[in-house]
Amino acid sequence: MVGCLLVLAGCGQPPEAGAGTCGAGRLGGWIGQPATALDEQYLPEEHRLVEPGMAVTQDYRPNRLNVLLDRQGRITGFRCG
Repeated sequence: MVGCLLVLAGCGQPPEAGAGTCGAGRLGGWIGQPATALDEQYLPEEHRLVEPGMAVTQDYRPNRLNVLLDRQGRITGFRCG
């Protein structure tokens, strides 16, 4: 019974945050830069800027790039989803 519960515990979980096809891996050099410095040509069509405390939908979209910002508007990371 415990084995069944462990298997079910992983169901419905989104893939690893960095996984996907949004291109997050190629943007690491922008970390620490102000979000205003990011040129739209580097971003996929489906993207969003995520500020601290901001409400965002929890649906997972592997092609959507989330640009994570700090309170000063600087880029702290990138994640697909």
